[in-house]
Amino acid sequence: MAIKDLASGLIQRAALAFRAGLQFGGTRDLYAVFGYNTRPVFEDYLARYARQDIAGRIVDAPAQAVWRNPPEVKASAEFTSAWDKIVKKNNVWFNLERTDRLAGIGLYSTMLIGFDDTGNMEQPVSNPKEILYLQPYGQTSAGILKFEENPKSERYNKPTLYELKVADPSSLLNITGTTASTIPSTKNVKVIIVGSSTLRSPS
Repeated sequence: MAIKDLASGLIQRAALAFRAGLQFGGTRDLYAVFGYNTRPVFEDYLARYARQDIAGRIVDAPAQAVWRNPPEVKASAEFTSAWDKIVKKNNVWFNLERTDRLAGIGLYSTMLIGFDDTGNMEQPVSNPKEILYLQPYGQTSAGILKFEENPKSERYNKPTLYELKVADPSSLLNITGTTASTIPSTKNVKVIIVGSSTLRSPS
């Protein structure tokens, strides 16, 4: 179950980090002696990724190894021709690599798929004819708002609604510094979620 699995994973990580610093039956806490952070959050991992070459390499290497040798799609000539156009127009492999790297920093990342349908991000995809863009988001920019509560649904206890925090373009120019939020639904797939560890839950 997604909520329980996420909480369980966080607890196990915290417990392991806590035990790792103990010596002499727990009478000496090396983490306290050296001032180590026993409860690191996403921003801590992001800072290490940005500033420490080894941390950056650990995150980047697997993603780069996978997506710089992308899978080969074998299908009808019509399908492969259409797929090749999508790959080229939307830089698919590059954006998948970025999404993969973001997942390696936190617990998960997401990729927003923009379609030429209604334009309302809160509504399911409706008769799209084209993919307009792909946009990767890290864990702190993609909050989970809602989980599927129907036990008869194939998505039971999995995310159905996300809140993506999108930077206002003017903030990039230091004009206002404000941000805008959009809420896409996973129904009929507007968001792909990538987990850094899927041993306990597939999404």
